[in-house]
Amino acid sequence: MTKEKKRKIIICDPELCTGCRICEYACAGHNDNSLNLRHSRMKVVRMEPITNLAMSCVNCEDPDCVKGCPLQAIVYDEKEGIIVVDEKKCDGCGLCIDRCKFGSLTLALRDNNVFVCDYCKDYDSPRCVEFCPKDALSYEVATDKHFQGLIKKIKEDNENNDNEEESN
Repeated sequence: MTKEKKRKIIICDPELCTGCRICEYACAGHNDNSLNLRHSRMKVVRMEPITNLAMSCVNCEDPDCVKGCPLQAIVYDEKEGIIVVDEKKCDGCGLCIDRCKFGSLTLALRDNNVFVCDYCKDYDSPRCVEFCPKDALSYEVATDKHFQGLIKKIKEDNENNDNEEESN
């Protein structure tokens, strides 16, 4: 992926996310026609004491998952602007899962293939964004500002947690 590409990703505002997991249900329902959260491409992460964060593929600038696949089953689709898994090539070895810094890839239990968020490419916006009851999710061009704000929030929560533990 070239540096000048504008990467659209799903961005979660941790100030608004309640951890309800409706985004995960919307994703599993859309992609797998089930409500089994193991089939969701979106994952809600809870960071104690109070931060919830919904995450999906962040469309890395230089994706380690693509570089780590020995079968070239994972590619960056320039036209769609997303990471794509070729299910015919994927043998479920999991090397791409290990290489992803964000935990965005998942092994499908049913067919032993890896799957990743495709941002509901057949719709105007991802289903998780549409169904979020708190409008915590948005689908937009990623900027360093988004990641810096998130890192700042996580650090603040960790510092608050450390201060609470010291006072106890």
